[in-house]
Amino acid sequence: MAAHGLLRWSFAILLGIAAASTASGRPQIVPGRYLVEFEDQHDQSSFASNLKRSQFSAQLRISIESTIFKGASYQFDSDQLGEDALQALASMRSVKNVWPVSMIRRTTDDVIWSGSDPGAIPEGIRKQVTGENGRFPPHIQTQVNRLHAEGLTGKGVKIGVVDTGVDYRHPALGGCFGPGCLIARGYDYTGDQDSLINDLDPFVNCSDHGTHVTGIIAAQPNEFGFLGAAPGAEIGMYRVFTCADEAPSDIVLAALNQAFIDGNHIITASLGGADRWSAAISVIAQRIFDKGVICTFAAGNSRRGGPFMVTHPASSKDGIAVGSVENSEIPYILLNATWSAGNSSPITFGWVHGRPSAWGNVSLPLYVGDLDDMTCDQFSNADNLTNHIVLLLPDICRPWYSSTYAARKGAKYVLTYGEGEKPPIVEFPDPSSKLEYSLPTAVGSLPYSVASKFVTLTQSGETLFLSITDPELADKYVDSLPNTGAGFMSSYSNWGPTFELDTKPDISIPGGSILSLFPLNQGGYGVMSGTSMATPLAAGIFALLIEARGELMTDLKNLVRSTSKPLNFLDSKEPVPYLAPVSQQGSGIAQAWDAVHANGIPSISKIVLNDTDHFVQTHDLTVKNVGNKSITYLFSNRGALTFYTLEPNSFSPAEKPQLLPRYATVKFSESVVTILPGNTTIVSLSFTPPADLDASRIAVYSGFITLDGSTGERLSISYQGVVGSMRNITNLGSAIMKEPDSGPNFILPKDPYTRTANVSYQYPSYTLNAPFGIPYVDYAVFSVSRNASTSGTSSLGEYLGSLPPFPLEFLSPLSQQRLKWNGLLYNGSRVAEGRYAFVIKGLRIFGDREKEEDYITQRLDDFGIEYL
Repeated sequence: MAAHGLLRWSFAILLGIAAASTASGRPQIVPGRYLVEFEDQHDQSSFASNLKRSQFSAQLRISIESTIFKGASYQFDSDQLGEDALQALASMRSVKNVWPVSMIRRTTDDVIWSGSDPGAIPEGIRKQVTGENGRFPPHIQTQVNRLHAEGLTGKGVKIGVVDTGVDYRHPALGGCFGPGCLIARGYDYTGDQDSLINDLDPFVNCSDHGTHVTGIIAAQPNEFGFLGAAPGAEIGMYRVFTCADEAPSDIVLAALNQAFIDGNHIITASLGGADRWSAAISVIAQRIFDKGVICTFAAGNSRRGGPFMVTHPASSKDGIAVGSVENSEIPYILLNATWSAGNSSPITFGWVHGRPSAWGNVSLPLYVGDLDDMTCDQFSNADNLTNHIVLLLPDICRPWYSSTYAARKGAKYVLTYGEGEKPPIVEFPDPSSKLEYSLPTAVGSLPYSVASKFVTLTQSGETLFLSITDPELADKYVDSLPNTGAGFMSSYSNWGPTFELDTKPDISIPGGSILSLFPLNQGGYGVMSGTSMATPLAAGIFALLIEARGELMTDLKNLVRSTSKPLNFLDSKEPVPYLAPVSQQGSGIAQAWDAVHANGIPSISKIVLNDTDHFVQTHDLTVKNVGNKSITYLFSNRGALTFYTLEPNSFSPAEKPQLLPRYATVKFSESVVTILPGNTTIVSLSFTPPADLDASRIAVYSGFITLDGSTGERLSISYQGVVGSMRNITNLGSAIMKEPDSGPNFILPKDPYTRTANVSYQYPSYTLNAPFGIPYVDYAVFSVSRNASTSGTSSLGEYLGSLPPFPLEFLSPLSQQRLKWNGLLYNGSRVAEGRYAFVIKGLRIFGDREKEEDYITQRLDDFGIEYL
């Protein structure tokens, strides 16, 4: 990246784009803060001298230095940041790169449950859900349990976790911190309130994320019966997030750098910036990878934005972007209660409280409604229900409405249930609301099996008594259900590819409904969903591979990708007999045992075919046999679903892209090869894109080259290409110029920073609309004829310069950003009163910045300005 362009980008935010951009997914830039990388022969001292000569001052924020990065971040006084300051920073001999510092949030994951007491879990449920006897569902899906059975635990492997900090006092994390402990090292960069405390202690209990992530990697034996994927690994925790779960990018980069310095074999981070182009964090991640360290990053949980959604640092070339697969079980929490009939002993059952939940502690007989009356009134035959707990039967009415009839008979406590075993979440209107009818003061729901048993017993004449403890005090336990989406991609998991058409995500891992650890003050255990949960499990799998094989890092990545299992597509909870696009699943779900025991190692694990303009038809695949037996491989092609990126006649990526069973064809120089032990073979692959596709909609096709070995192993090499021209995508949408509300001209203050009282000012406002990523965009102002009409356009006159905040580099998609102009140009000068026109131009994807024909250019209507 050019330093000057990046500096201009940061200046852009300072001048007002930040507030508007945050809501649209653009990064929130920290005003006046820059991350500077020094040239090899320079350091902080020489940079400080350059600043002094340029009459600029800056406060050192954090120093970052290692064999892969030498630099620091600085806080400048925003008042200094005019054109001269930017030029000075960009032109200093001591500066190699400059980036604006932006705020980064951890991935947004769903907390499904948290609790502390597994004592009430029935034994069968305990074995099914929590992993006793090697049955922990995410480990079964990824074959981690098979490696554990072979004695592999990740022993001797160091894993650095860049996250929110950790509650290392948790018994399942060893209960201690420092050398000899599971959490052996760490750093707290930010404290609870972004105070930059630089503390070696990463303890945190105000956020659950880092503890949950760490538990997925390395949880020790615990009362819930599960283990981390690599319980023998040594963990370093590098806290970068405040309790508000946000971090400045300079701190994240410093943490990644420190994790590298500390000698971690694997670094994992479940975080992401708003940008979908590579940024500073992606740069250092790539350098870390080049030094032989595995980096796993969350692909993100914003699937509703359509394809091309993987953000940085997951978008970095060799960082391993991890997507999320649904767990085979959906854990959920039940509250403990009891029921009895006659003189029988109390029997435990589970339930879920709803809203309102003023249960208190009650022990009352159960009244079951009847459906003989089809007017939603199940209680026409009931007497006073004040001293009963009422069970609603499912009917044609909503539960809250049926409950109004129970309330008319005095009912305060109401339970309901649904068709499925998992109790539904019930939320009734607030009983204190000014409604024309009454509602109960406490509601809840039951599993179907429990409710149906209660109905059967009462219909047979039994009188049941229910004892329910207030939800705040009741014991909790975990139950689970088979997941109908088990083994398929999670709906929230971000799709690739990158704007440069690199394949992302790289692999997918169970991340949906994952049971792990929580801080002790938050219950100690919890269930969360997100790519944040998939990413640490990926790190744990790599730890097992390092322990088992000790292969070079590149081989490990290729092993994991090529031994992953491609997945079929899940369409509205119904699987279809077609492979999911590579842009959704990467290479598929990782298979750890297969990766450890594979004898065939491919030279590549993904093939990028590019778009029609840059199509690379032929690729060579080298396979090495590292085993002690000859292997015969049969090569074949398995096509995955093709999808259209754009809706018909639209510039924007579709939120739900149209899928098509269209496949590329592949010719092999040899379809069957035999590789002797220790030997390699090369097979040439020639690809032909699928036909009969609408290239204007950017059709992304993909699939897998499969190698079925005579030893039983199967390798898969993903490929991906585009029918259509990325250059022809309309990545710059229509700009709009708003006319003055009254009079022919916009009225601006004489002093751009001072407004005169009682004067109605109106600024020229213009929009920026980027339905797709833009590598470079500029907004310029030209003079026009003073005699031009008050609307429309006339011939352009003199080019006067760029408007702040332009030009911008590497712009992610955004919608109708409106900015106001105060008459200042980027060079700090101010235009005179007169008539002007804006011209915007955006560089096309894969365009040449030096060629005007590679830009989309728009000219807006003329306007006049005067100062008052």
